[in-house]
Amino acid sequence: MKIRKTQIVLAAPDPVTSAHVIGMLKAHGIGPRVVIDDSRGWSARARKAIDSLAHPIMLLVPSDRLPGVQFDLAKQVAATGGVTFAWSQKQRNGDAQGDDQLMDKLLDQRGAIVSSNLTALIQALRITEFLGKLDPFNVRLKGRKSALKSHLSCALAHADLAPMKQRFQNDLVLEIGRDGKIEIESQDGRRLTLGAPDVISTALSLLCRTRNATVSGTKPQFDFGEVDSEVVDLIARPPKRLLSETTSKRLASAFGIHSGPERLCTSPTEASRFASDLKTPVVLKLVRPYLEGKSNLGAISQKVTGHARVRREYHSLQALGTSLAPPAALGILVAAHVDGGSRIWLKMAEHPVFGRLVIGGHGDTPSGSPQMVLSLPIIENDAQKALCSMGFDDADEETKKLAHATALFGNMIRHLGEKISRAEIHPLVARKNAETMALDVLIEIDGVPAL
Repeated sequence: MKIRKTQIVLAAPDPVTSAHVIGMLKAHGIGPRVVIDDSRGWSARARKAIDSLAHPIMLLVPSDRLPGVQFDLAKQVAATGGVTFAWSQKQRNGDAQGDDQLMDKLLDQRGAIVSSNLTALIQALRITEFLGKLDPFNVRLKGRKSALKSHLSCALAHADLAPMKQRFQNDLVLEIGRDGKIEIESQDGRRLTLGAPDVISTALSLLCRTRNATVSGTKPQFDFGEVDSEVVDLIARPPKRLLSETTSKRLASAFGIHSGPERLCTSPTEASRFASDLKTPVVLKLVRPYLEGKSNLGAISQKVTGHARVRREYHSLQALGTSLAPPAALGILVAAHVDGGSRIWLKMAEHPVFGRLVIGGHGDTPSGSPQMVLSLPIIENDAQKALCSMGFDDADEETKKLAHATALFGNMIRHLGEKISRAEIHPLVARKNAETMALDVLIEIDGVPAL
């Protein structure tokens, strides 16, 4: 078989891995133009190779043995009109697997196409290289009715690739020939023979992430607003401590992250009057420094209504605060109970290679693997793409509000730097015609004074 040199730059952590990938590429009749598989100046060589190619294609094997610059390379590829394909290796166990998941999310949000299926990934790469560039497209079938056509149609539907009502100029047509070959044809008449239907559908499902959004190499400007430096200087200083919920929210509000109508009350009468003013069911929470896991401790009362019950719940939470070890409770927080809306959780995470990240997912509390991973600084457009990858509607007002608040949360983490060692919001709630609210915020001051 004649091996055709392409626009591919292969970046792998070691020669053994690169040899395996090269063998898979050659089995499909293509070979990389540049191979980088050792630690000696690989990033500089990769940058040079990317700049020298028109519409480069990078096939990347992510590894914590390679520095975080691999993600900057993916951004560089996108900026030059190319595409990064990342082979996600899932054979690791334990914490390393968690690190791999973060790498995959980061690459995906750098515009890369990530998959653990190397065969499908190479098919997607071949289609991209054959077409010359990756624009939004629909998939359509051509050819006489046959069992193979029915099978391919079912495979495409299973991969959620049913043709959209919107038509694109370069819709991708799969033609099934009399000999059973499945081919695509370029606009200049060239033809590319593809593989098995299941592999084709998997490959196209990877590529069709571009149907609804295209990757841009430049980031739009984002106005983070003015930071209340007086509040920051007052709170974000030694000693090391886990802030109370109200102080955490006050620090977050200095960066434009607000929490909705609430009041820290120091008497049952004050709590009852404020709850009455809200004219809605309320939430009562015990507030004190070093307090987390309020639900497990019974330090929160949900959907409380009526003067008598507000006072009863106030006394119950106050008694709980007295029974706990110091420090003493600061009071009882009374806030409006918020139902519905789009809800996500956000956390600051430390990664050994990529530094500080923002991770997040669906729901009110952190659970399971993160569905969103963003590196700092976060631009609203990046956050919106990440939310869309979680299933949120790109055009929805609530999605845009969540993206804006996520960018503000990332800005807070970047601005505070080593002054904090922990930051969480659970949940962040966005509703139409209402301000986005951080219903619970937890921030830990690191306590190490700057030198």
